[in-house]
Amino acid sequence: MIPKLEKEYTRWRGLLPASFPESRYCVGPDTVLRAHYLIAEYFISIGEEGDFLDIGPRSMDLLMSAVSRQFVGIGSQRKWNSLFEITATLFYGLIKNHAFHDANKRTALLVALHQLAEGKRMPNVKHNELDELAVRTAENRLDKYADWRSFRDKPDPEVTFIARKWKRMTREVSSTQYCVTFRQLDTILHRWNAHLEVASGNRADVIQVQEERVGLLKNRKTAVERRVLQIGFHAWTSQVSERDIKAVRSALQLTNENGIDNEVFFHGADQIEFLIDKYSGPLKRLRNK
Repeated sequence: MIPKLEKEYTRWRGLLPASFPESRYCVGPDTVLRAHYLIAEYFISIGEEGDFLDIGPRSMDLLMSAVSRQFVGIGSQRKWNSLFEITATLFYGLIKNHAFHDANKRTALLVALHQLAEGKRMPNVKHNELDELAVRTAENRLDKYADWRSFRDKPDPEVTFIARKWKRMTREVSSTQYCVTFRQLDTILHRWNAHLEVASGNRADVIQVQEERVGLLKNRKTAVERRVLQIGFHAWTSQVSERDIKAVRSALQLTNENGIDNEVFFHGADQIEFLIDKYSGPLKRLRNK
């Protein structure tokens, strides 16, 4: 994250409650904050800094109110339990609460896509249907959908309707399917004593750091950097192709055959930056809606 946004994100993060409930499919306020600031970074990076005159929350209370919707219930009995219900109530809350000065719909959509991805679901519809759902939710126009009529007299019709939309608009994906940006791949490689360096011609070098003994008696150790591979490069926020990920892992001997399976290699990889790149179309369209 660029320094000025990192500073503000860190400041707001410091104002969050010291602890927050944890539950399956739910996300905490830190994830929502980070998604918001990463969206800001993305639009600044493409030359639309003026779009974010006021970056960040309008009120911590409004943000916490939206996030807390996921945990509503009586005692241990939660009101919302399925992935789609929990995603829907947070999506609705972030849009309607206007917790942020700007980009409420974009933040809500990105967080929803992140929640669904964590639940192993990805959209299977045209991307314009995603921003359309956000706009119609914001403008109280869910009745524009033909199937709204059967929901309008139910309790919490908006959330239950949006939950069904998310279920119908997504498909299950393999638990071993990982998508990462170049920046995320670089972070992963640092754990394995390697990193990426941008080269000329839309290429990036994969650099491995190895300890070697030097000196006349080979009694001293020093870190030596060696280029082991070169892959295509577009931008730090762009997705790395599956073919290049396989090539990198093979060159660094970080494959299943070397005892490094997907869970071990990708551990801690964050989907949010990847999702911004993949769904940049809906996010850009929401800017003016």
